[in-house]
Amino acid sequence: MALDQRLAELNTQACKELPAQEIAVMQRASATLRKSGITEQCLQAGESAPEFTVKDQYGNSLSIKDLLRKGPVVINFFRGFWCNYCQAELSAYQELLQALQNLNTSYLAISPNTPNENQPHSVNNYFQITDTDNHIAKQFGIVYQVEQNQKELFSQWGVDLEKLNHGDKWELPLPATYIISKNGCVDFKFVHSDYRKRLEPTRVLERLQELQNDS
Repeated sequence: MALDQRLAELNTQACKELPAQEIAVMQRASATLRKSGITEQCLQAGESAPEFTVKDQYGNSLSIKDLLRKGPVVINFFRGFWCNYCQAELSAYQELLQALQNLNTSYLAISPNTPNENQPHSVNNYFQITDTDNHIAKQFGIVYQVEQNQKELFSQWGVDLEKLNHGDKWELPLPATYIISKNGCVDFKFVHSDYRKRLEPTRVLERLQELQNDS
């Protein structure tokens, strides 16, 4: 199933199950983010990607510079494993991991949330990164403060970001997908103010294939 289709199903389910006032809170939050200009102010295509070294899901040090020596890097920022939309997105990318590896591409799934145990072990180009305090996401300019009414709604749903992210900040990254080319520059970016909107992974594959053909 294509990611767009799965997201449409989640939207339909949410409309059926959530009260109108709760949906309104989330929609207003997305509208506020859109008006803030964050998607225009964040890291753009053609700009140099920040350099960072972190620990992957296995505890190994991981340098973006080292990964780029092997080939392009796809970086996928997501809110957390508690988010159904994020789970759908990660599942869609996991289906394409072998194709990404065939294109000499590394895939980084980055979230302030602690990695899930249900992670692939057979493909060595997949890395889950815990982004403590959204340190990496802030360098990309995609972090925002959760508003009070949205915070209260999350709490009603049992989503406590302080506990989930092991910190004291109610901050989240926007859904974002970046392709970093071997020269360290952003070749492609998708950043959206609406948490329900995600990039179809096949578009990433198409762009990576174009890059390979151009090289």
